[in-house]
Amino acid sequence: MRYLYLLFFTILFLEGCNDPRVDQLKSEIEALKTENDGRKIEIFELSQKLKALNITSEIQSINEALELHKAQSRITKEPGSYVLNFSNREVQLMETEYGFFPINFLRSEAFSNGYKVKFLLANTLNVSLGDLTFRVRWGKRPDDYIDLDEWRKQLQVKDMKPRVDLKSGSWNYLELYLLPAKAENIQYVEVRLIAGTTSLAAP
Repeated sequence: MRYLYLLFFTILFLEGCNDPRVDQLKSEIEALKTENDGRKIEIFELSQKLKALNITSEIQSINEALELHKAQSRITKEPGSYVLNFSNREVQLMETEYGFFPINFLRSEAFSNGYKVKFLLANTLNVSLGDLTFRVRWGKRPDDYIDLDEWRKQLQVKDMKPRVDLKSGSWNYLELYLLPAKAENIQYVEVRLIAGTTSLAAP
């Protein structure tokens, strides 16, 4: 652009002097304008392609999210149970027959011929819960072509009784043992809390 301004003022000067190079300079200016217009068109086309790519990427992300939702919606968990999400370390809500309790998955680690699952569970009630039973189901996630009823029959099921109470108004550390189990067999872990007794906290 600065070059165009320089040529313009040069032409004005040369025209005043009746210099024959004026026509040549005018031709150069027209060529530069044409080149500049061409670059503007090229930049516009590139920007449109970039927008199209961004839209395609957004559509792909939306489709992936929809596919994930469809896959998750096919998993019919037992009412009053919670499906552990090993990839999420944030506080979630666990559905129980007493309402929703905050749960914070800590980690899973190899143990004996299976895995140990560690997590924190908060009791938001005004009473403590004792004689606990956790009914745990685990296995592979269902694929798109499996019958869900048949898939649930293949899940391993165990009732586990940790030797702790869920103290009222506090976080409680818990461990569950998935035995036997291989890594590919704990893709889906469903937990249901069954409490046998309730007690008021000591004044």
